[in-house]
Formats: sequence, structure tokens, C-alpha cells
Amino acid sequence: MSDVNLDELLLVDDPEALTDAQIAYLRDHPELLDLIGERETLGTRHLWRILIAALILVALSKVIAARFDNAFDQVIADTLVDLVFEMGAALIGSVATVIFIEHRGKKQFIANIRFREAVQRRIGQLENRQPG
Repeated sequence: MSDVNLDELLLVDDPEALTDAQIAYLRDHPELLDLIGERETLGTRHLWRILIAALILVALSKVIAARFDNAFDQVIADTLVDLVFEMGAALIGSVATVIFIEHRGKKQFIANIRFREAVQRRIGQLENRQPG
């Protein structure tokens, strides 16, 4: 592997933001270009924003918990508190799951590239050893 950080390379959203070293790395490793079509990005920053919004919903559910003298008003308030809390909790769980899956997928993608490079290197060594 060269000094190019694959994590940074995979997280680049704009091709114009690629450095000359990253472009040279992609030139020397065309198999990465083949895989770019399979690249999916759901910006991690967007996920973190959704997670923060979910935490705000959970906190808001605790803030709006008020006591009313009227039983009907209390039922409406309790239902609203429960709905806001459950929406926040569901968002927290789903976003945390997506973040975990993206992180795991990125690690697997990098492992697959390294495996492919090792196989190609061994193929080259095998071809060099064979009399020809």
C-alpha cells in the first residue's frame, strides 16, 4: 500500500477534491475505479445530524411532560410525550444501526481491496517465476 489513506479516498464526495497523490494512486490501481460505481454514500455528517435531532426529540419529550388538572388534557399530554419520545428513540436506534453498518462496510471494502492487491501481487510473482 502506498502512503494514500484509503479511508480519506473513499470518503471524498467531490472528485475535484482529490489530491494529485490520490489521482496517481487511482491511476496505478484501476481496480479501484471499477469499484467506484458500487460506492454508495450517505453522508456521515447527515447521519450525525439526524442522531442529534433524535436526541433533541427525546430530551423534548421530558421537557413537555406537564401535569394538568383535567384528565383529558393529561391523556393528550402523556400521549404526545410518548409519541415524541418513541420517535426519538426509534431514530436513535436506526441511525446508530446505519452508522455501524456503513463503518463495517467500509472496513470490508478496504479488506477486499487489500486482498485483491495481494492476489494480484502473487499472480505477478507466479508469472515471473514461470519459464517463458
